[in-house]
Amino acid sequence: MAQHSPTQPPYSRQYRSAILVYTQEQLRIANETVKLMTSARKQRIYTDIEDANTTIFYKAEEYHQKYIEKEQMSRIANGLQGYGGFGSC
Repeated sequence: MAQHSPTQPPYSRQYRSAILVYTQEQLRIANETVKLMTSARKQRIYTDIEDANTTIFYKAEEYHQKYIEKEQMSRIANGLQGYGGFGSC
C-alpha cells in the first residue's frame, strides 16, 4: 500500500485497490497491515482484501500501467507540482 493512497475511495469497482491473498498467513498479514495503517493515519482504508483464488483479476491496458509514475514524470517535465500519490502502481 506504499504504492498509492489507500485512503482514496474507489470511483467504481474496477478502479479500486485490493490486496489479493493466497494463504491464511497472507490474509492475517494484510488485515494486520490495514489495521495498523488505519490507526496510524486515523483515516478509513478503502483497500479490499480478497481471496486471489476466487477473484477475477484483469490486468489494465498498457497505457494504465505505472500511471502514477508516468504522471509524475510528465508533471516534472512540464514544471508542475508532483502528484499527491505515493509512487508507481
